[in-house]
Amino acid sequence: MAAPSVDSLKEAWNRPRVLLARRVGYWLLMAVVVFFVYRRFAPSVDLDDLGPAPPLEMATLDGETVRLADLRGRVVVVSVWATWCLPCRVETPGFVGLQSEFEGEVQFLGLSTDDSDADVRAFADEYDVNYPMLVGPNYAGTGYHVPLLPTTILIDRDGHVRFQHEGLLLAHALRPALRALISE
Repeated sequence: MAAPSVDSLKEAWNRPRVLLARRVGYWLLMAVVVFFVYRRFAPSVDLDDLGPAPPLEMATLDGETVRLADLRGRVVVVSVWATWCLPCRVETPGFVGLQSEFEGEVQFLGLSTDDSDADVRAFADEYDVNYPMLVGPNYAGTGYHVPLLPTTILIDRDGHVRFQHEGLLLAHALRPALRALISE
């Protein structure tokens, strides 16, 4: 039996039924990829009590001091990030929007791991960040060292960590959790 020629393979590859099967297969594959990407970046947010939040006392870009203890009674979102982190750049506009949407009920804090205040300031200006950008050492301890950037930590009104996510977290996944914490 002779091996099929290249021309006969090309002809078979371009038959209408094969073209249809290829298109259907392509779109099915794309749907599976989109589903898994969506599930990765829009995880279900389980609001378990993970214990008291580590203390936080850091300077903002303007030199003011932010203390987590002073924010009791509000839901707090701590975003640990860096200017060089691409997923951090992707999630920041959503966090800016959520800060505006939940003004007065939720306080976002951007805890930068960068060494340069100038880089953090440029980032904040570029993204019109409307929440405090924290820089420098945490004078209250070392509880916010994370293994992966970005990391997002949700803290309830009583100062308990209710959710921690390592990696990109998009606004549409975070919004229902914020609503649930506000209503508690």
